[in-house]
Amino acid sequence: MSDVTLGADSLGRPSDIGFLIFRLFAVSERTPMSDVRNYCVNHIYGVGERIDGVFRLLDALGVLLVSGNQLSRGPNFSRLASLGEDRLFEDTAFYELLFRMLADKELLREIFSTTHIRKDDRSGLISLTRSKIPMRLNGFITFLVNVGFFRKADLGKGVLVIRETFSEFFVDRVIPLINRAVAKGRLSLAGLKQRIEAQEQSGREAELFVEVYEKRRLQGHTFISEIRRVSDENVSLGYDVQSFNSRQSLLVDRFIEVKSFTGNEYRFIWTRYEVEVAKEFGDAYFLYLVDKARMADTSYQPLIMQNPYREVFDDQGPWRIDPHSWLIIRKVGTSNSVR
Repeated sequence: MSDVTLGADSLGRPSDIGFLIFRLFAVSERTPMSDVRNYCVNHIYGVGERIDGVFRLLDALGVLLVSGNQLSRGPNFSRLASLGEDRLFEDTAFYELLFRMLADKELLREIFSTTHIRKDDRSGLISLTRSKIPMRLNGFITFLVNVGFFRKADLGKGVLVIRETFSEFFVDRVIPLINRAVAKGRLSLAGLKQRIEAQEQSGREAELFVEVYEKRRLQGHTFISEIRRVSDENVSLGYDVQSFNSRQSLLVDRFIEVKSFTGNEYRFIWTRYEVEVAKEFGDAYFLYLVDKARMADTSYQPLIMQNPYREVFDDQGPWRIDPHSWLIIRKVGTSNSVR
């Protein structure tokens, strides 16, 4: 699908897809692709530049199957054909297929990133800033505008709004796909890397403490079930707990590495890979330092550092670093800012 993400019309228009599903393949289960292409070019104005993109899109959705020069009905053809042409882009079935395909191909998170999308507190509208979408994915945004999933709004230049008709579907079905894609995506980026140190029992207890702490901090969040330990699911993520910055966050946007300590010093081992992930994630990455002796105290707040890479390595702070073993030490009781 990567070769059909370029160009404004590369995925076709609603009429192109409607023609293939409700006219051509309504009467024929299989036909040569060259015949379909020639017919469309001769009978549908301007379709020649986008018809191959339409074929690839419907093939990726399992609506049509492309095999050599043959086009045939796919396993999801009947699901969409049963809707009727008038309901094809008004029902959520088409979009569910589309967004699941994008999630499988690890493109969904790039389109709906925490920097691209927000929910307006007053109107409840979910908006997306088009200029922040990678150019190679522009075709998907144009397609979603053409089929009516997005509409333009008076929220600023280049801002698109998800139509109110689809807001509930987006929150209930698409947001969970995006949040789950975070951990899945990290695995693919770090598949050959492993954590240097195995998790000890005290570390797991500290992670559980942070999970409970975050759920208490964000009590009432719509997706509070997405606040969870992910270290057991995938040890190569470079962080232990996924959470949200605020109750207004729709997407997971706080990635927490948990370190436990005892005594009068904040002392922890930071693996080289964890440091690399912290640098990559920047302000979205948090380090929670948990005093093991105080975890039973429900009023206890751990030391929370946002963008710890900057604080430890870039700022002239109170940390002492052993560059050989990455042992990082800070005296308990020195001034700090807790977020």
